[in-house]
Amino acid sequence: MRYCLVFILFLAACDMGGPGFRGIEPVRVVVDGSQFSVRQNEGRVEVLRLNSEMALGRRSMAVKMASAIEQATGCTLVQGSLQGDQVQATGRLKCSGKKVSAPRIQKQTLDCEAPDAAIRDGVAVIVTELDCF
Repeated sequence: MRYCLVFILFLAACDMGGPGFRGIEPVRVVVDGSQFSVRQNEGRVEVLRLNSEMALGRRSMAVKMASAIEQATGCTLVQGSLQGDQVQATGRLKCSGKKVSAPRIQKQTLDCEAPDAAIRDGVAVIVTELDCF
């Protein structure tokens, strides 16, 4: 049971946005049977493949990812800007004539505690770790 809970928590983190995309609600898109999660942050975009499938070539998956990005954002992917692998990639957007919407960021409140500062040999040690809940 304990391992099952850990596995479920691991799977829950699979659709978390990367740096610059955390807290932005994803748009879910299906392209030729592949499921994607797309996050837009101004002129940048992140796409994650959510389902498992037989390994496709990078070029085939890049075409599917570009299609998912364009469906989700209504913008064009800048040619040559898609960087990543068959599961996760980022790129730049070109939205001709329309304003790129601001990201929808969910506010999150954390309760953090800093461990007690330590003094060793008369010198204060700086603590860089926080315990957050």
